[in-house]
Amino acid sequence: MVECLSADVEFSRLVDVSDIKRTPWKVELCADESSRASIAARFGIAGIDRFEATVSLRRTPIGLIHLQGSIDADVVQECVISLESVRSEISQSFDIYYSEEAPGEQGVDLTMDDELWPDPIVDGKIDVGEAATEQLGLALDPYPRRDDAAFEVAVVDAEPVPSQRPFAGLAELASKRAGATAKR
Repeated sequence: MVECLSADVEFSRLVDVSDIKRTPWKVELCADESSRASIAARFGIAGIDRFEATVSLRRTPIGLIHLQGSIDADVVQECVISLESVRSEISQSFDIYYSEEAPGEQGVDLTMDDELWPDPIVDGKIDVGEAATEQLGLALDPYPRRDDAAFEVAVVDAEPVPSQRPFAGLAELASKRAGATAKR
């Protein structure tokens, strides 16, 4: 079953972790027009024509929740050179682990910046829609560019300006001082 979500909170879909067992539980999501517009505004892009996600959740033998997912999206961004529209298709898989325990509760000495530590489960729920949205943000091209876009270098016929050396005055002062010291 595919759920098209409205823009209550962009693309939110909360899953109660008590429902997650060792057998994978699959959720398919698609963002409606209003949600896509909100997500595009959040990421500062021109638009999102399609955004779908499929996630599978299962409990691991050590009690973590493993979210395996994939996102598919058609996005519109502005070219960094010409500011014209650049359309691209994003298709990406991802894995995220979640834990109900805070770092260090299992007797493992981990720092909060340890990238391997699972994401926290908040109030017994995981927002799979937000997880997919975050992955979309990570997959966006930070410098979208049209294939035909090129920088144009302007050639200006002007007389060269003599460059000023920032320490030229210090060199002159040092040579005067050296001359004054030699006279003593």
